[in-house]
Formats: sequence, C-alpha cells, structure tokens
Amino acid sequence: MKKTVQVFYSVDDRYAPYLGVSILSLIDHTNPNRNYEINIVHKNLSKDNKDKLKKLKTKNVKIKLVGMNKSLEEIKNNSNNRLNGGDIFTLTIFFRIFLPKMFKLKDKGIYIDCDTIINQDIAELFDMDLGDNLIAGVQDKSISKNPTFTKYVEKVVGIPFDHYINSGMMLMDFKKLRKVKFDEHFLYLFNKYHFETIAPDQDYINAMLFNKIKYVDYKWNCMPVELGIPLKNPAIIHYNLFLKPWHYKVMYDKYFWNYVKQSDFKKEIEEERNTYKWRFKKAIDKLHLLTMVKRAADMYKRNPKNTFANVLTTGKEKRI
Repeated sequence: MKKTVQVFYSVDDRYAPYLGVSILSLIDHTNPNRNYEINIVHKNLSKDNKDKLKKLKTKNVKIKLVGMNKSLEEIKNNSNNRLNGGDIFTLTIFFRIFLPKMFKLKDKGIYIDCDTIINQDIAELFDMDLGDNLIAGVQDKSISKNPTFTKYVEKVVGIPFDHYINSGMMLMDFKKLRKVKFDEHFLYLFNKYHFETIAPDQDYINAMLFNKIKYVDYKWNCMPVELGIPLKNPAIIHYNLFLKPWHYKVMYDKYFWNYVKQSDFKKEIEEERNTYKWRFKKAIDKLHLLTMVKRAADMYKRNPKNTFANVLTTGKEKRI
C-alpha cells in the first residue's frame, strides 16, 4: 500500500486567494486511487479564508490547517531581522525550515509556495527516492542569467551557482532532517551570525544542506521569465518574485486563470488584477530588483567575515 502523499504550504491572509487556486490545481491532478493530505501552516488566517480553504477537501484529499509554531518567535522578535520591515518577503517563508519539527509524525513531505500551479500528479514527486540526501529541489536557473547573483552565490553563500536551488518547491525527508536537528542548526547560525542575505530562507537552506540535495528536473519548479521559451509540460509552475499573473501578463498565466474561474476567491483575485496600477508597479519592481542586485554586489565585493562562505567553507562552522 502506497503512503499518503503529504503536501505542505505556508500562508497568511494576503496570499490565501492564490493558495486556494494552487490547491485547486493540485486536486485536479490527483490520482483517485491515492490519498493526499494538504497541511497549511498559517499565520493568523481570517475565519472566512479558513472556511474557503477547508471547503476544497475531496474524498481522497484532506485539508489541515495548523497555526504558526512557537519556534518562530525567536526570529519574529529579533531586531536584526529584515523581514519585520518592508521587505517583499514575509515571515511565513521561514515556516518550511521548521516543518520536520512541527510535524513529528510525518516522515516525508513536499513543501510548495502558494504562488504556484500544479500541473501533474504530485505523487510522482513524493515517491522519488532521495537516497542519502535530505531534500530534493530544482536548480534556480534565474541565478545563472545574472552575473552578479552568480558571484553572490559562489562568494557569499559559498556553493557553486549551478547547485543553488529555489526553495519554492522541496521534497523533504522529515525523518532525516529531525535526526540532524535541521531547525536547531538554522536557529544557531541565524542568532549567532545574522547573515546578510538576498533570499533569506533559501540562502540558509542551500548553505546548510550543500552536498545533501538531490537535483530534480526543472519541470518541478518551472518559473516564468520575461524572455524565453516556455516548457510544453511544466509539472509545477512557480510565479516567483515579481512575475505574478494577478498583476501582469506573464508566461504560463493561462494555467493560473483557468483555475481562478473555479475558485471561491475569484472575485478578490480579479479585483486585485483590475485595480493593480501595473505601469507604476512595474517601475517599482524594477527598482526592487536593482536594489537586490546592488546588495548582492556589495556583499561579495565587501566580503564581510560573517558570510556563509567564510563561516562554513573555512571550517568555522559545520554544514549539515
């Protein structure tokens, strides 16, 4: 008998509508002869959003809502944490690091970001053999297209750029990650070094788990680009960073709007798209991106002592 497919999302009220669309797409590609459990780790979701998400359950797909783990308070209350400011990232991105500890009865799970469409049976990913690795992920190809980010990954994160994964989709061996105390190691590094980062959780995951990651086909975390040829059969579409279909016309947006039509969140999403001042916001997005590039360049040129590369690759601290 095959194990129940365990899927994990993290969300707050702002992203609840897009999570609802993602779950609809996931359910649409499930095997009716297989059981699935969708675990939603949330931060202060409204009752209305909770009810809409719970309604998505089917005969073979369970929906479970779980509140934020107290372990995150240590991050939330840290004055050096940029996420408490106006960053584009939210505190919920750190949830994935704590999933193995939060779900002590689960041996394995797939973490997926909310800004996704699932276009293939997720069980195919869940059933992959991780071997001796702790997680599986997809190389973040957007890094290789930008020389500044490439240098940042190699000189600051301290790994080859073509081994840097995007953490928006990860197959995780919870049992092994608990055994190596993944969450405790993260908190130790976070509180001791306060590493400057471009992608907070993603940089920590790549730096800590290097050589313990299985690299899977790009189709499992396929991200839109402004110029390029789309994949014919993407398994998971990830509308990463600024390329959101509820804001702009982007690659793969037809998949998203197909499921919006079926969603209880249809009204909110359409209103967001219709009222979005995209010309002005596009300029703001470009400014955000330029700021990220500038910060990345500043870090590898300045070469501060407390980077992942200097701390982990020189042997001051151990990777997992």
